[in-house]
Amino acid sequence: MTANLDPRFDAYIGRSASFAQPVLRELRARVHRACPGAVETLKWGKSRNWKYRR
Repeated sequence: MTANLDPRFDAYIGRSASFAQPVLRELRARVHRACPGAVETLKWGKSRNWKYRR
């Protein structure tokens, strides 16, 4: 897993809660294994949290 990696994700994962870091790393690795051509990007400097609205 070396191609198409965005170093901002390393920083984002590093700032995440310690319990979440291994989960985020594994998710990232699985996405890249499943879609080797995927290109990482981080928009607006943060992740998007979706909320359900009625």
